Amino acid sequence: MIHSAKQVLDSHFVEGDIQYTTNLLKESREKAFGDGTGIIIRAETTTGCIIAGTGLGEFKKKAEVVGSEAATELIRNLQWGGCVDEYAQDQIILFMALAKGVSKVKVGRLTSHTETSIHFSQLMTGVKFSVTPVPETERKDKNEETYIIECEGIGYI
Repeated sequence: MIHSAKQVLDSHFVEGDIQYTTNLLKESREKAFGDGTGIIIRAETTTGCIIAGTGLGEFKKKAEVVGSEAATELIRNLQWGGCVDEYAQDQIILFMALAKGVSKVKVGRLTSHTETSIHFSQLMTGVKFSVTPVPETERKDKNEETYIIECEGIGYI
């Protein structure tokens, strides 16, 4: 799993641009049921943002496929050029609504969780969010959707 993830990352990045640290965890039989597999690949950008990619094994799915999927997801999340990955974008919406002043965040493709979080944060706080596509000329990857989510918070926190 780790080997296949490294192969995907090495094929995408120039040698020396990325450094690896691996931690292997095997849960005891008392803590885990069955022989499932999973991988989390975490990257820290030069600006301090932490972005991740994940892969989850399932019956008859090879560990190499799980590792490749996680690496591909990480690369996609990095290509968006945002400060959060697809799994964290919905979690910051309420904090933006509660913050004082204008909050902006650059994200990749909007998830349904993010759209739902925006909807309910607007209902709860009265804050209006704007979601603006980043122009194609300003995107790192011209084929990927990228957005700026913005609001003026209510100043609660």
